[in-house]
Amino acid sequence: MKQRICFINLNAAALYSPQAESFIGGAEVDSYMIAQMCHELGYQVEVVVTISDRAEGTWEHEGILLHNSTVGNSSGFTWIRKLWQLIRSLDRQIWFTKIISPVSALLGFYCMLFRRILIYKAANERDLLLALGKGEYSFKQRIYFLLTRLGTKVYIAQNDNQLQAAARWFDKPGRKLLKIPNTHHPVAVKNRPLEEREYILWVGHLKAFKGPEAVMQLAKAIPEQRFLMIAASKDTPEAAQYRTEIERIPNIELIENVAFSDMSSYFSRALVLVNSSISEGFPNTFLQAFQTLTPLATTGIDPDGMIVSAGLGKVAVDVEELADWLQDLQDQPEQYKEIQDNLAHYNQEYFSYEKVKEQYRKLLEEIA
Repeated sequence: MKQRICFINLNAAALYSPQAESFIGGAEVDSYMIAQMCHELGYQVEVVVTISDRAEGTWEHEGILLHNSTVGNSSGFTWIRKLWQLIRSLDRQIWFTKIISPVSALLGFYCMLFRRILIYKAANERDLLLALGKGEYSFKQRIYFLLTRLGTKVYIAQNDNQLQAAARWFDKPGRKLLKIPNTHHPVAVKNRPLEEREYILWVGHLKAFKGPEAVMQLAKAIPEQRFLMIAASKDTPEAAQYRTEIERIPNIELIENVAFSDMSSYFSRALVLVNSSISEGFPNTFLQAFQTLTPLATTGIDPDGMIVSAGLGKVAVDVEELADWLQDLQDQPEQYKEIQDNLAHYNQEYFSYEKVKEQYRKLLEEIA
């Protein structure tokens, strides 16, 4: 029987229990996909989540063993104690996590102390900056990175920049450093041509680093164009302020906390997916755009230069340039079809679910 692999994915409740409320981001979705692939490869997969309206306990979901822990509702020393007790009680040989955080720090310390295997996958550019020793990060965040680094046996990068930045810490004897792209389950959606696309789509958190302000500027620059913003939101003053500002713009519709299973239908009707983030690792929303053949339009984000080099959409220097390109694109059905063809080819070449799963199979056979 193959080894057990335990994922700590506390905020992923809604991916396993549709009735649960949780704050799902790209890291949660990516961890969910990797857990599914490991299960399909025959490994015994366990996932630790926090589902607030369900009692603590363990149950099976589609072959994956879920541990519901209220550790996600705790804080301070109580949080540390409960998570440590949970990790010690499970005591698995292989652990997986994403995002430099107290979770990754505690796991790193545990795996170093008890000689377990920690697989850490980089999430966003914060990982890159911490690895390079750059950026304005607190002493506490740097300690999280240090402890995560000390316990990590396998570091998985999302893009070439992360891979190069991590080399100074992880490209050493006894450790493994590699790049494995994100992926999504294949979905069956209608391939809609330009004339059936209804709106410009933005998906993200209502936080400054995700760039909702740029989308509002874009909507004002193209008042005749409909915009749809789908936000994963918490009730914070920052999110409330953005909601108020968005409501004042008549050509923007805001929808919050859409179920992951419903996202493809929104992507399939989008003219383009706009990404206005200040920094990203590899946005999982790009994968949903690939699968629905929805061109990418960003204000600077371009992982490994793929959008420009493969003709997948537009990387603009500012909102004004992006607005001009979007207006021109709507009169260019042949160009639109060409971008869609490029998206289909690139997705199959680099982000195929089966190809990515094969990379994980090889990795796990080496370390398990």
